[in-house]
Amino acid sequence: MSRYRAVFEDPTGSRYGIPTFPWMGAPAEFATLRQLRARGLRPGGQPVAAQILWRGVGGTRAAYLYRIELAKPKRTATAAQRAAIESALSARRRCPTCRQVRPYYIPRSLGECLMCAEKTCVECGINAGLAQQYDARADRLVWLCAGCHTDAMGGWPTADSHTSTEECAA
Repeated sequence: MSRYRAVFEDPTGSRYGIPTFPWMGAPAEFATLRQLRARGLRPGGQPVAAQILWRGVGGTRAAYLYRIELAKPKRTATAAQRAAIESALSARRRCPTCRQVRPYYIPRSLGECLMCAEKTCVECGINAGLAQQYDARADRLVWLCAGCHTDAMGGWPTADSHTSTEECAA
């Protein structure tokens, strides 16, 4: 249990320059940034009105307070801004190799999605003797092994032409 620290009690601001209160000692007319956001407000350009000081790990900690009556409503993004954000986030999920949008962000260390990075056959899972081929049905590039490669007519393997993974290993 923490003790009350009278040294942090300075409601006039004579000691610290701005009104200062101890932990849990600020008047109700002040709020932190998080408390303003929870109410749907923002500081709106007003200066810091007061502070809360307390002893924490590593020394004295501070939280800055703003006047609630001077706070303004949070601004909402326009439809064009939301569309631009959605487009940018979608680009971070699109693999440059297979052009497929993944449910995760493409790792910058790999530069491509996890499927393309491990380069396994999409039909059987083999990871040797692979070649990229365009899948018109899914509008993307896929990896296929020699056993699963399409025939010269450009069709996709049928159920009878690809029955087991042993064929792909050969």
